[in-house]
Amino acid sequence: MENLEERFPAIAAWIQHGWIEIGDQEWTRSSAVAQDCGGMVYENEGGKTLTECLEALERGLREHMRERWGDEFE
Repeated sequence: MENLEERFPAIAAWIQHGWIEIGDQEWTRSSAVAQDCGGMVYENEGGKTLTECLEALERGLREHMRERWGDEFE
């Protein structure tokens, strides 16, 4: 079984830059958000399971990190 860092490398890297919230939020319809000191960088409204939330966060953070840091992330 692979570990979480291998399956979700962007999420694993993100914890050095910001934080992640997963679950029902009163202030938004999001099921998962990633934030840094500048605010929200990714928001997912579609995840119903933990796996769906983590997979969506991984995709969203990969895109954000590529835009922010370019190919250095890969």
